[in-house]
Amino acid sequence: MSREEFIDSVARDILERTPSTYEISRIRKNMHMTLTPSGVVLLQELARYNLLINKIKSTLAMLRKVSQHREIWILTIIWFGTVFGAREA
Repeated sequence: MSREEFIDSVARDILERTPSTYEISRIRKNMHMTLTPSGVVLLQELARYNLLINKIKSTLAMLRKVSQHREIWILTIIWFGTVFGAREA
């Protein structure tokens, strides 16, 4: 198993285990009559949690793409370096 295949399998495994986001609108609708300060905090934390889960999923998806197309990314980086005048140290 190559390094890229290992990274892809770990990222895929984490993606499969990552929970889905909460349906905040449905939760808010169920809490509407009894919305307390702690309920407001709960909804805010659920929104933050959803952002975190979405960021994790998008980052892992990007990692999988990069690991599958490593050679293309390396050539792109080299091309950008030559086009924009990056100097070797």
